[in-house]
Amino acid sequence: SVEALKRAVRGDLSFILWRAIQPDRNKRYESADAFAADIHRYLNNEMVQAAPYSKGKAFTKWVRRNQLAVALGSMTVAAVIGGVSVGVHEYQRAQTERDAANVARAQAEQEKRASDAVADFMTEDLLAQSDVNSSGDGAKITVLDAVRRANSDLGTRLAGQPGVEGRVRYTLGVTLKNLTEFADAEPQLRSAYALLSASYGKDSDRALQAYNELGQLLLRMSQFDECKVIWQDGYQRSLKAFGPDAALTLNYVSQLAVLAWQMQDIDEGIALSEAALKSPTLKKGGDNYNRAVLILNNLGRLYRLKNRFAEAEQAHLTAIAYREQEFGKSAFATLEAVNDLAGLYRQMKRLDESAAMYTNIIAGYRASFGNNHASTGTALNNLARVLADQGKIDQSLATFAEAHAVALAVGGADSYLTAAIDSNWGKSLVLNRQHAEAMPRFQNAERLFAKQLPLKHRQRIDNLKALETVYRHFDRTAEADLIAGQLNSIAD
Repeated sequence: SVEALKRAVRGDLSFILWRAIQPDRNKRYESADAFAADIHRYLNNEMVQAAPYSKGKAFTKWVRRNQLAVALGSMTVAAVIGGVSVGVHEYQRAQTERDAANVARAQAEQEKRASDAVADFMTEDLLAQSDVNSSGDGAKITVLDAVRRANSDLGTRLAGQPGVEGRVRYTLGVTLKNLTEFADAEPQLRSAYALLSASYGKDSDRALQAYNELGQLLLRMSQFDECKVIWQDGYQRSLKAFGPDAALTLNYVSQLAVLAWQMQDIDEGIALSEAALKSPTLKKGGDNYNRAVLILNNLGRLYRLKNRFAEAEQAHLTAIAYREQEFGKSAFATLEAVNDLAGLYRQMKRLDESAAMYTNIIAGYRASFGNNHASTGTALNNLARVLADQGKIDQSLATFAEAHAVALAVGGADSYLTAAIDSNWGKSLVLNRQHAEAMPRFQNAERLFAKQLPLKHRQRIDNLKALETVYRHFDRTAEADLIAGQLNSIAD
């Protein structure tokens, strides 16, 4: 057909035919050979003379003539490009690995320098204080003396090394806290937290450990409100940075359980503890089971406040068994768990068992820490309460006086321990019909409790009830009614 013919002779072929039939001789092929040569070029995908020249068309025809070469070339180019791409990727990966290795190496070197500096400080600055030749007085240097002397020029000695200084101050702060030198420990731990945050990062494990220790110190100083802020904040940050099963996070959980017991946030503390104990990292026999025991023992205290005595007893017995096996019967951690069980037995009216346990605990604390230690004072206070329950009033009053002297030596007249002893001592005095002597004990306890405990706290409520009773004994009705109004506001 005509259309088929048109399609067949389009393109370069149409140019060849058009030139071959030109009326003007000068525009036709100069010879039959020239005409045949153009036909040959057309068939070979070469540029024909009859068609106008185009670089694009010339390239297209060249590709058609060299399809195999072009295909192979394209594969080669693709391989080269792909190889270059892979090479670049491998180079980038290797460079990333080298950078990471360099960072890790630099961090390891920094950590070694810091550890060496800490070790040097401990041996050359701290332990050297025990050298009687250098001390000049020939006296035996105590740990506390050594710590205080080494601290005197700590900022100068470690200037420009905030990470090292932070770690040293952390160690000193914990040491002073354990020696119940709370006033000296507080600035060390606050400074340690600031320095470690600046050097390692606010949410680093080192900074958060120092933060946790600061909270523990504040708890022992009865600064419960700030302690709660620190532990709740630290818990959330540790949870975000390290996850719910990390040792540091679980430490915060256990401390919050202690605080919940202290501040009577019982349901909150039980829920937090029971949830934490479900962590697979706390399974029995695992590396972190010691933390499970700590949380469990604290949970036992909370169960006791809810009168869940069987669960509380099992929790404390589990903690005691584990700690006796791991640390020994006279270890501080073991004695703490026994102290909690003795308190439970007092509440369960198993008084003879409770008294015997407290007597052994006091002996253990004195052997390890001496008489002037917060734990010794606390155990004496607890024993005095049991003696009062047994009707041994004279022994109870003498033991309270002993406990009170320890509390004054350890924490001073305004400490929580002093307040607790005053309150309990007053109750024994009332049992002995010494109301006049009991009144200032109750009054002082309320003065201190009001600064440290919420009105809902059972210990504060018990003290207010006792004070109200004494006021009514002396017909001080207005003061008694005022207390009654406070107590009624809680019930409302």
